[in-house]
Amino acid sequence: RNGISHGFYYSIMKSFFLCRSFSGTNSCMDKKLPGQVNLTEAQYEAIALGQVAEMWTKYGQVAELWFDSTAFTDPANRAKLLDMERQFQPDAINTAMSPTSWIGTESGHPASGEIWALGCRGLGDPDSLEWCPKQCDTTLQWSPKKWFWEPNSPIRSLQEVISVYHDTVGRGCTLELDLAPNRSGLIDDAA
Repeated sequence: RNGISHGFYYSIMKSFFLCRSFSGTNSCMDKKLPGQVNLTEAQYEAIALGQVAEMWTKYGQVAELWFDSTAFTDPANRAKLLDMERQFQPDAINTAMSPTSWIGTESGHPASGEIWALGCRGLGDPDSLEWCPKQCDTTLQWSPKKWFWEPNSPIRSLQEVISVYHDTVGRGCTLELDLAPNRSGLIDDAA
């Protein structure tokens, strides 16, 4: 509707429930906390592939697929993931077929300098022949930034969102603004 589409963020490496730490390693080797499930690497990757298949087949065409720290250890699973991208979401950006580049901050205010849609490193390279749009991601909940919903979490003011817009879209970046639903799957009235 109105030309605005949705995307999905998925972290294969980080999962408290499935015992994966920020580095992607099994975090339950010494101690499993209540509610955690300790799985083999093969079991973990099978679950991750199933979750990705659900996201890509049950919610229509998406504009972007954001994998945070993709870390399949099995080359066959990396190949399955690429095959699924081609089959289910061939037009999405931020995939092996349509790469983008992160500008290196989640503040909404990229480092000073020009942002180029050419070149897949840093803020880009005007002399590159590689098309690689830049991603500028940030959160609506702020003070400090929060990617996931928390009760009574303040959101940025309209003035701050306009400043973020000028610093990102105004400099040639695609703005990705996180809007986290509450535990009921709804957006709070305050947002």
